[in-house]
Amino acid sequence: MNQFPTFEIRVNGTPIPDTLEVASINASATGTALPEARLVIADPAEGGTFQPSTLTLFLPGSSVAIAAGYEGQNTPIFEGVIGQQSLRVSATTHFTLTADVTGAPVATLVLDTSQPPALTLTLGIDILEMALKIGPSGLHGSVTACGTALPQPGKMLQLAGIGPHYDGPALINAVRHTIADGDWLTTISVGLPE
Repeated sequence: MNQFPTFEIRVNGTPIPDTLEVASINASATGTALPEARLVIADPAEGGTFQPSTLTLFLPGSSVAIAAGYEGQNTPIFEGVIGQQSLRVSATTHFTLTADVTGAPVATLVLDTSQPPALTLTLGIDILEMALKIGPSGLHGSVTACGTALPQPGKMLQLAGIGPHYDGPALINAVRHTIADGDWLTTISVGLPE
């Protein structure tokens, strides 16, 4: 994909300042556990006070909404509440602030395999990485593609171009978004939860 990934983080309804350097965003949702996200904010300045630690933005109890997309056309990918904040310093990364966020419980994973796919991914076109296996309970594994907000646990994913035993619809049981170093990747786990 030749478009530039973009994102927006809102804390308590307000966009975080552009002066903060977001080192990474990891957000995940499964059909069996609470959604989680981790925000890592880096302080590129050498010495001095780490500005985000003086802000009330990332304190536990603050609400967080994360949207991601391309060229500023962002779509929500996560909402939750900060459970904890931590600060770290190292010789190579200076200071970092980490906010661990927990989302609201999601509805029980509905096994409706007759629904249309939320997304189609094709080997050689959209699929960047994959690890799939076929066993007694069907297809299981994961597929990584350029970032997209379309897949959600309980929805269907259409796989194509892999081969006759792997092509076709697959139930999404977990989704993980990783935004770092100017990239946005979405890893989709498929198959019945093990």
